[in-house]
Amino acid sequence: MTHNPRRHSSSEIEAAASDWVIRRERGLNEPEKEEFTRWIASNPLHADAIARHDQAWAILDRPRSAGTASKMALTLSHRATRRRKRARITAVAASMFLIPLFVWLLRPPIQKPSAPPTARVTMPQKQILPDGSQIDLKNGAEVSIDFTESIRRVRLVKGEAYFQVAKNRERPFVVSADHLEVKAVGTEFAVGLGSDSVDVIVTEGRVAVADSPSSASPPIEGESRSNPTKTTRLSTSLDAGKRLIVDRSPTSQATKSFEMTAAEMSDRLAWRCPRIEFSRTPLSEAVSMMNQYSKIQMIIDDPQCGDTLVSGIFRAGNTDALITVLEGNFEIKTERVGRNIILRREH
Repeated sequence: MTHNPRRHSSSEIEAAASDWVIRRERGLNEPEKEEFTRWIASNPLHADAIARHDQAWAILDRPRSAGTASKMALTLSHRATRRRKRARITAVAASMFLIPLFVWLLRPPIQKPSAPPTARVTMPQKQILPDGSQIDLKNGAEVSIDFTESIRRVRLVKGEAYFQVAKNRERPFVVSADHLEVKAVGTEFAVGLGSDSVDVIVTEGRVAVADSPSSASPPIEGESRSNPTKTTRLSTSLDAGKRLIVDRSPTSQATKSFEMTAAEMSDRLAWRCPRIEFSRTPLSEAVSMMNQYSKIQMIIDDPQCGDTLVSGIFRAGNTDALITVLEGNFEIKTERVGRNIILRREH
């Protein structure tokens, strides 16, 4: 029989690709990786669909799960990108930039779901320290704790963490990240350890940022490097509303400090907010959960609209994100009436 790469409709392929991307972000076991590999290889249009969804994850800087299948899909995305129409790329990218956390809305999948629909609220991992301080760990972050009688030290091994420090002037609280030390007495701040930079954001109080005793600081941006034997050490303080980025790359070392607005901080630290995770969940149930976290209430005025399946992760209460996708990508019309939003199918 001749293979027909278009034997499934575009919507069915998009739905399957959405489901695969979400499953892959959770982590695939070996049989699932093999199944994913076969699905990619079975139809050239599958690579195109995965590439589009991969691009959306990249725009949002979501952590990626490691694995052979993921690497293969990423490689295929470069080939698929060249075949995509410019208009389609623009539409996908524009809609994704409007959404702080990513939402995938799926029509019924082409295969019977292997697991029942689920919906749950997730929070960042929290760690309470012996002194009462609290750490919020972004997905994938790791820390090690070393408290003594004279100092409270936490080493950020990887990722990003938010610190709420219990006040104790006799025992400074120090976060070590690469060659930097962030020192606080009682304050709140975030530290991110990237592949080529250390990022410090202060939301309350003040912190001191300096090189660890055993390392030298990168030169301040714009400083001359004509004297290779000169060593510049970083020593500065950051107040609430300030952000410091220290470049760790050996070829372009620089230090930048700037102010952030409340809105910018909220967006940058949105990972700390509760998130709702849906897996093939009817929109009616998704709306019910979203309404619990928002003053704006969504009301479904069409049973067919309520049967739409939702899969994805997004910030709890972010009604506008859901509405934007419904209006722009599905045949669903919304009408705002006071604090209510009526949802119905377009006819």
